[in-house]
This record gives sequence, C-alpha cells and structure tokens, in this order.
Amino acid sequence: MVVIAKDGTSKVWNDGERTPRQSLSHSHFGFGAIDVNHGDKVYDEKVQDIIDNTYVIVEFDNGSRGMLDLCMFAKSGKNEQEISVVGRGFCSESIVCFGTHVARINGVRTLKAKDGRIKYVGLHHGSSYLEHLNILSAIQEKSEKALVVRALCYMERLSIELKKIGYFDPGKRVLLRINDSFIMGKEKSHINIVVIGHVDSGKSTTTGHLIYKLGGIDKRVIERFEKEAAEMNKRSFKYAWVLDKLKAERERGITIDIALWKFETTKYYCTVIDAPGHRDFIKNMITGTSQADCAVLIIDSTTGGFEAGISKDGQTREHALLAFTLGVRQMICCCNKMDATTPKYSKARYDEIVKEVSSYLKKVGYNPDKIPFVPISGFEGDNMIERSTNLDWYKGPTLLEALDQIQEPKRPSDKPLRLPLQDVYKIGGIGTVPVGRVETGVIKPGIVVTFGPTGLTTEVKSVEMHHEALQEALPGDNVGFNVKNVSVKDLKRGYVASNSKDDPAREAANFTAQVIIMNHPGQIGKGYAPVLDCHTSHIAVKFAELLTKVDRRSGKELEQEPKFLKNGDAGFVKMIPTKPMVVETFSTYPPLGRFAVRDMRQTVAVGVIKSVEKKDPSGAKVTKSAAKKGGK
Repeated sequence: MVVIAKDGTSKVWNDGERTPRQSLSHSHFGFGAIDVNHGDKVYDEKVQDIIDNTYVIVEFDNGSRGMLDLCMFAKSGKNEQEISVVGRGFCSESIVCFGTHVARINGVRTLKAKDGRIKYVGLHHGSSYLEHLNILSAIQEKSEKALVVRALCYMERLSIELKKIGYFDPGKRVLLRINDSFIMGKEKSHINIVVIGHVDSGKSTTTGHLIYKLGGIDKRVIERFEKEAAEMNKRSFKYAWVLDKLKAERERGITIDIALWKFETTKYYCTVIDAPGHRDFIKNMITGTSQADCAVLIIDSTTGGFEAGISKDGQTREHALLAFTLGVRQMICCCNKMDATTPKYSKARYDEIVKEVSSYLKKVGYNPDKIPFVPISGFEGDNMIERSTNLDWYKGPTLLEALDQIQEPKRPSDKPLRLPLQDVYKIGGIGTVPVGRVETGVIKPGIVVTFGPTGLTTEVKSVEMHHEALQEALPGDNVGFNVKNVSVKDLKRGYVASNSKDDPAREAANFTAQVIIMNHPGQIGKGYAPVLDCHTSHIAVKFAELLTKVDRRSGKELEQEPKFLKNGDAGFVKMIPTKPMVVETFSTYPPLGRFAVRDMRQTVAVGVIKSVEKKDPSGAKVTKSAAKKGGK
C-alpha cells in the first residue's frame, strides 16, 4: 500500500508491519503530530489490534491518494467502555480528518473559522467534547491547494464505508473514493423532496433507485433485502423492496435515522421527506409538503396507467393541487415506465403525456415551461442517473441533472424560530430528543426554547443532524435536539419549538382563514368540525363562523355571512381548535399558515391563515436551566 506525501515522496507499508501510525514519522507529512491523551484506561487488546490493523485508503478523483490512520480513545462509563475511533488522513494535496464512533456514532463537532475553513474537529460523547483533538496544525493554511473535505460529507461517507467492512475487521482495507465535488469549496445545501403521483406509478421504485444508487444505505442491508426479495419471487421489485423494507423498519420504530432517506447529487444533499405508499401518505403529504422544496411527480406512461392516474379519481391531480396549494413551487415530472410503452420508449406517448399534464398543471397554477418532463424507467434505470441510449430522441436533463437544476430555496433564517415537532424520542444516555425541521429562524445549543401550545420552556443542550453535532441549524435542516429536564410525555408531534425571547409560539384561541372547498359531497355550514392538518399537527377544528364567500380566482367578495359553502367555493371562515394548537399567519410564517381540511378520508378543503388570536400563556413549566438563563 502506497501513501504519497506532500513533497511527492512515497511510503510503502507491507502487510507484516504493525500499523501505519507506528511507522510514520510525522515530519514526513510536514505537520506536528496530534497529541492524543489516552487516559489511564486499559484497552481491550482485541479492539486495539483491530484499530492497529485497519487501513483505510482515501483516493481523490484528482489522483491524489491518502492513508487513514486509526487511533483510539476510551472513556469509562458505568460498566461500559465507550470506544471512539478517529482517523487522520494524509494526501498529496490535502489533509483529511475523519471521526467516527465504534460503539455509538454520536457525531462530529466542527468549528469553522470566518473564512469557512474547519478549525477544529472533535468527537462528541453526549454533551462533552474531546477538546484535545485540535487539528488547527493539520490545515495547511499556506498551501494554495489545501483541500479540506467538508466535515459533513466525510463524516457520513466514512461511517458508511467503515460500516461496510464490519466495524474494523482486522487486516481489512477499504478504498474510500472521494469525488471532487466533495472537496471543500461551497458547502452543499440541503433540499427536501416529496415524491408524489398515482398508486402504482412507480414512486417506490424510482425513489428506491435513487437512494440505492446515490444514498447512504449499507450495501449489506441491500444484499439482505435482495436475497429476501428473490426468495419471495419479488425480484422485479428490487428497488421498491428496499424502500418497503426501510418503511417497515421505520414504522416498527427500528430506525429514526433520516440518513436512510437521503441521497446525494453533485450539488445537493437530498432528503426524501416522505416515502410514498405510506399508510398516512396524504396526511403526511399535507404536513410534509409544507416542508418540501421540490415535488417529484411520477407519471405511469403505460397504456391505461396514465389515463387512470390523470382521471378525476386519480391521485395525480390531487397530489399536484395539494403541492401547489401548500407552497411547493418547484416540480419535476417523470414520465416513468418508458420501457413498457407501446412501442417501447415511445416519443409519441411521451409528447401526448407532456401535453395533457402541462395543461392540468397550468390550471393548478404551475408554469409548465419551467417544469422538466424527464422520460425515465425507474426500474431499468433509463435517464435516472445516466443518459439512456434508448431515449436518444430526448435532449433534456436526466432525473439527477434535473434535481441539480432545482433553484436553491431561500431560507428564512432571519425570522424568529419555528420548529414544528415531527416526533419525540427518548434516547438512552442522552435524554429527550425532539425531532423536526427548522421552518424559520435558527436553533443552537444554549438557547432557551418555548414549546407552543403549552408554553413549556427549557434549554437546548445540543443539536444534531445525521449524527453530526451542529453549532446551529438553519431553515430546511431536519434536526434532533436534546432538551434539559423535560420528559418525553411533556412533548408531542405538532408542538412547535420557538425562541423564548423572540416572539415565542403560543396557543391559538381562534383564527380566520381563507379556504377553498375542493372535494366535499354536500354543503359545509357553521359548526362543521373536520380535522385540520397544519404543519405537523392533526387536530379537529370547528368552523365557528362563515364570514364571507369570495370568487376563488379574483378574491372578490360575493356574499356576506353565507349559510354554507360547497364544492368549488372559496370563503373566509373563523375557526376554533377543539384542542390546544399552534398556527401562525401565512404572511409571517408560511409553513405554519397553510393547512388542509380532512374528512371522510380525503382532503375536502385547503386554506391559508389570515389572522390569529392567541391565548396568553399562564402557569407554564419553566425548567431550572431555562430560569437561570432568564427564560420566561
């Protein structure tokens, strides 16, 4: 195995040598050795042997290669030894610092200098950091070509790669290829995608294919799924099966790792915020699309398949309308199953579908000229990641290229914090961890948050995304955060975290909204009490007063205090929640100001909130740490 140093000289290790760390002189690489304080803990020799004999070679697209050197820290806990592994990588043009845990992958903390460079990387044990792992010296400030791999991508990639070799099997080597796009330059942005379309259009297969090819699923997991699929004669569902297995595991609570739903493009980290076919898909679509930056609409191009999907009862129309109403302005349309059209890969069929779908999307409010229509086969892989020769008549982008062409959404980080909770977990050794997406504002360790509607106030201990400890999370980030002295029972899905000192979230006494009745068989009058899905909350709300009926296109008032509203009508309604809930005006906090009205297992209306009357919080619990920090 060869490692090339900065001066161009190389060093070869033979299999018989103990460890690269022991045989390397630090001067060979031009920077001081990192002081590693092992403490007085006696290590398990077997573990030490694994560490000493695990080589990880790093190879960049530019041809430079590096060696990852693993060394170990231990921390004694109650009857346990927590082992952490940290790697130092060496490259001819770059220095790469990796960190991962063997026992618990808790994350990596990065402190960036003002110029955006990583100043410090340390391992995270609960809330304490190994401060001695200072790699300032490892960043070659003087070198023009000092390429430092961004913490986020190398952390995730490395932990995935190292998991593949069975948590450091002795003597094993892994070649970790790092594409030029991972090299530090502009940090990749996160975008959230919702995959929509009629049943059986191929949503799971297409999504599964992307996650399979570009995502962070351990290859051994996929091999296991494939074997099971083959045993059950489900080979044709290879990609969908991957997704189904992940869904089943998620629903059984086996994993809360959102990284399984991630994949990477050249420009973005993409998170699939809800996998299709989920039993609560429409409900989640309503709460989920309020988080989506782009909708990927999958259309079945086969004879009969397309017609069923676009029909009045098909889900294509409902999903597209919902996406638009709930503020998802960017869309990619995939004409799927092109391998099964008659004739195969038919341009005429594609043109017919583009024409009809464009016409409908225009009615909904989209501009079809700005929507790429990509002919694909989610199963065969045509035009998914690489251009297909079967579709050489098509000159537009592949699905992967179309995803890279999504406009980066503007994140409202200057607004006060609003973070609707999706779930709340109790994690052993850490405590209560609410999980959700930052919609507006910023959340960071040390701030005092107030949860609406109850007014519970506490301090944030730490914030993590995909196992990485963050100094701050911005709008669009799906995060978990650890809160002090709060029981899991005190928090629920639908609660909203906010900054206690900056317009904290409060319970709504009532609110006025503009609604459009989409799909109700009869008439809606005063006293109607359906379920409202707004951000992540799902609560029955009473239509207390029908204030006006308006023209849904012009907004012109047609009637004051109408007796009822029916399909196609739009109007202003005063609503009263039947249980405590947080809503905001659409103009101030858009994601918390749009909603869907659900009844009889369908979306009967959608709306936006124009004004909110809030209750004054009284007697809400304030934890000691929050009180110390001056929380309310």
